[in-house]
Amino acid sequence: MSDQDLNSILDFRNWSKNVGVSALDLLVRLAFCIALYFAIAKLLGKILNALDRHLEKRGTAPTVRHFMHALIKVTVLGFTIVTMVVQLHIVEASSIAALVAAAGVGISLAVQGVLSNFAGGVLLLLLKPFKEGDFITVKGENVQGTVEKIELYYTTIYTPDREKLVIPNSTLTNKSVVNSGLSSGEKRLSITVGISYGEDVRRAMKILERLMDEEPRILPQNRRTFVDAMGESSVVIGLRCLVSIQDYLDVRWDMQEKIRLAFLEEAVEIPFNQLDVHLIREEQKSN
Repeated sequence: MSDQDLNSILDFRNWSKNVGVSALDLLVRLAFCIALYFAIAKLLGKILNALDRHLEKRGTAPTVRHFMHALIKVTVLGFTIVTMVVQLHIVEASSIAALVAAAGVGISLAVQGVLSNFAGGVLLLLLKPFKEGDFITVKGENVQGTVEKIELYYTTIYTPDREKLVIPNSTLTNKSVVNSGLSSGEKRLSITVGISYGEDVRRAMKILERLMDEEPRILPQNRRTFVDAMGESSVVIGLRCLVSIQDYLDVRWDMQEKIRLAFLEEAVEIPFNQLDVHLIREEQKSN
């Protein structure tokens, strides 16, 4: 065997040895990083739970506690993953910085919706237009319900039909939101109806009062009947009362049916749009 062949064999042995050592070292470091990640995540969970209990004792709103919990968790774990990637030499720190700088514009455009929702969550926490437990109505979205949770990017509400809706925070900050403020589980019910100008307004309003008294799901406090408007062809009267949020839609539908049937029974006229045409005949005198 020539010296050249011997050198080649030695070079191959040294290369394979170095590769084996490098692979083993990578696996050891990878295992250590994975174990360290789970340890940090577990420790962070305990710290966040302790922080949450401390904030709860100080009377901090649940919305703020949830927001801080999610923000701290995402930040710490994200920084941990980036640090481990750099330490394993999978990607150099300078490469990560260059990649972030080069892709900054593209990332901003791609996640503008996410950033908008995040900014909306911050505004909701700072300005506090509503809180968990409030009943809100989002104008233009045909959405209303009780706020269950306000998170980093989305707000969860439950409708009177007990449907769960997850709404982006940017929608809530860009739309008009009506806050009924009824965290006690009650909602105001208002129903209006038009009656003819020839009808007795007081008699019609007494019928509305009787219907409210007969409906057990209507709460006894804050009941009222009123004259809402003097329309072109009708006097608009109405009722206002409180019901539980769960019964709101059922009571509204039932009361409208009862009003219609009661007015028919009591011969109270509900006018409708109609056109009266008067014909005037001219008699032509024959010569």
